[in-house]
Amino acid sequence: MKIEIHNHRKTFAVQEEFNNFFPNLKMEFYERPSKPGGPSSDKLIKGSTTLGACRNIPRIGSLTILPSMTVGELKQNLMDVFGLTIDIVQKSGTNSWNGFAVSERSVLSELNK
Repeated sequence: MKIEIHNHRKTFAVQEEFNNFFPNLKMEFYERPSKPGGPSSDKLIKGSTTLGACRNIPRIGSLTILPSMTVGELKQNLMDVFGLTIDIVQKSGTNSWNGFAVSERSVLSELNK
């Protein structure tokens, strides 16, 4: 799957697109670091926020996400290329999210089962 990244795109649109491909996983975005190269924020942002408001690297493009990627690879690609800080959360039970980020070594397709 390819996800388009640009400053005017809303985070909820990216989350929805990701969730359509991985229905048992959720992508959560964090606020941008206070300064370029600074430590990542630990504050989650709301879905109506634009991608431009939560990143320091204004690069426009697309990111290909493969089922064989690990969570760590996805997180690192989004940070290095687009300046976005994310976590991936796995659904537990029928409709609830457990609220815990998954291991960075976990493979996306395995988590989605």
